Amino acid sequence: MNPRAALAERLPVFLICTAVVTLIDLPFRAIGFLGLIPTAGPKNMLPLLFGLMFGPAGSLANAAGILLSAMVRGAFTPAAFLEAALTAAVAWLCWSVWYLPGIACIPSMKKPRGLFRYLLFALCAGCALGAGLALLPAARYGLAPLAAGVQVAGSSFAWSLLVGIPSLITLTSVLSAVPVMPRSYWERGSRALAPDLSLKLTRAGGMAGVGDAVEEFYVSRNIPAKRGYAVMSCVEEISVLLLEKLPEGEALRVDLRAGDNVTVRFTCGGPRYNPLAVKRAKRDSPAYLDALGILLVREMAVVAGYARRHGVNRVKIVV
Repeated sequence: MNPRAALAERLPVFLICTAVVTLIDLPFRAIGFLGLIPTAGPKNMLPLLFGLMFGPAGSLANAAGILLSAMVRGAFTPAAFLEAALTAAVAWLCWSVWYLPGIACIPSMKKPRGLFRYLLFALCAGCALGAGLALLPAARYGLAPLAAGVQVAGSSFAWSLLVGIPSLITLTSVLSAVPVMPRSYWERGSRALAPDLSLKLTRAGGMAGVGDAVEEFYVSRNIPAKRGYAVMSCVEEISVLLLEKLPEGEALRVDLRAGDNVTVRFTCGGPRYNPLAVKRAKRDSPAYLDALGILLVREMAVVAGYARRHGVNRVKIVV
């Protein structure tokens, strides 16, 4: 990926994460939550969460959010710069260690091993934040170093349990979001994200064999019949629409992966085309049936999204 494309892809994530940090930091500093020092609060869980999910962009966003909050409050102090640098460093360190070659894995809170590992990281991240902020008197707000450090560390661990775990489950299990991972993970452990079933379709071959392959996929993985029907319907509806727009010589790739949910990804070249867009059509026209099919897909799917990157149409369905 060239630098310009990488920047275009990561900038929205950076801006959204920065806004989240700022919007969480400002009100809790204003209300003095539970009488804790201003450096303690829900924002303490964000270095671990954003680091694991968004990598360098999430790490920098932690620092940018803290500094933006300080700017809004008119408090550009050494304490603000220390906190910004420290949160960015902790986020980057969590990201780097979690995805070390040999031990790297997708964050999964539904497995005991993954949950234990997350709790260990939450404890270490909280201790690092508490110890770092306790070094500077301006960040302790009149408390002794130990008391200030314990408040920040305890806040970080508690919020990582209360909000961090549900957030990770929602992102990785429900929405099937793929974390930003170092190149070393993709080179050594990308098999964890490899599709369980991959189909290559062309206009000439049409949908031949697709139904049998998808049925075998969900039966062999003990996926309930109702969800299996939903997966089959999504694959067929979207594939038919994409094949109609597929130029000669191009191929449509359909990847299915079973996890907490079933993720179906469609990728193909050709002109920009979003099959999920529902257009008005008369009842007696073929387009009306296509619209009903798309509405059915949207109803069955947990997530249905379209994107075009590097000249490739990409559709993601989570059932």
